[in-house]
Amino acid sequence: MIRIAGTRSAAAVAVLFIVIVAVAASQDTLASPDTALFIYDKIDDNSRFYIEAVRENLGGMGIPFKEAAAETEKNYDASPYHRVIVYSMVMGFNMISPVRSWLRKGEGLTGKDVLILVTANRWFNEKQRKELVKIAGDRQANVIDAVSMATEKLSDEKKQKTIGKHLARLQP
Repeated sequence: MIRIAGTRSAAAVAVLFIVIVAVAASQDTLASPDTALFIYDKIDDNSRFYIEAVRENLGGMGIPFKEAAAETEKNYDASPYHRVIVYSMVMGFNMISPVRSWLRKGEGLTGKDVLILVTANRWFNEKQRKELVKIAGDRQANVIDAVSMATEKLSDEKKQKTIGKHLARLQP
């Protein structure tokens, strides 16, 4: 048992304890300069393949990353990250996207390298890509690449290769 003499010492120990607990609790939100943020609309049957492809490619390139679904993490801050991968899918004829809303907030995007990937079965993928590029640019992000894929007739292998090719732009 440690005996503390005087209230100043007790107060100092209490403050030190609070600082240690706060730092330990925040470790999950701190990112090394090499860590990328991967943000996407949501995980469902339509997006799962692409999200897994991005995860596999980033892992294969040795790029550490944190990920978040914009649908549930509306206030996710990009400040701790140097690189941001944005994945959005056109959902039917609906051009509303959680990623678009997240980009519009633009928390911490200034000066970040951003790669944008948009998929759709057939239509509107290019329109969505252009809009996301414009929003990211308005937030003063450095869009290093942006690709849209009409995926209806692409094989899984071709989708995987296309994603890998564009993610390779993240490497220094």
